[in-house]
This record gives sequence, C-alpha cells and structure tokens, in this order.
Amino acid sequence: MCGNDRGAPGGDHLDWPGMCDALAGIGCAGQVNIESFTAEALAVPMSVWRPLAAGPDTLAVEGLAFLRGLTGARRHPGAVGQA
Repeated sequence: MCGNDRGAPGGDHLDWPGMCDALAGIGCAGQVNIESFTAEALAVPMSVWRPLAAGPDTLAVEGLAFLRGLTGARRHPGAVGQA
C-alpha cells in the first residue's frame, strides 16, 4: 500500500476508509505491505522527483499508524495494521 503520490498512506487523496471497508466487506483478513520508495537509487526509475519522507522508516511508521487508526475498531488476526 502507498498513497497515490507514492508516499505514506493517509497523506494523499485516496479513500482509505472506503478501501478498508471494501476489504473487510469481502472478508479479506490478509496482511498488507507498505511500499517505501525513499531510496535515491529508485528515484529515477520510479519517476520520484521529491522526497516522500525523511527516510524509509518514517514512511512506514507514519503509514502504519494511519492504517492502524482506520482499522482499530475492527481488528482481528491478520487485519490491516496488526503487528
């Protein structure tokens, strides 16, 4: 998962609550991954022209916090944001 700007989930214009509701609605209980495209070596091939976060850990931590906030009320084993 990543924002439509390749940044952390939640700092973009996607309907994250709607997507989480849709995944829950189809019974999806699997894990999701946060894409972290902050390495300079990936910037040119990925057409990233600006920093997406202070570093890959920051992007992942902020994205996970956002996703956990969305899914906190409906957590179950394997839910989005489960550690």
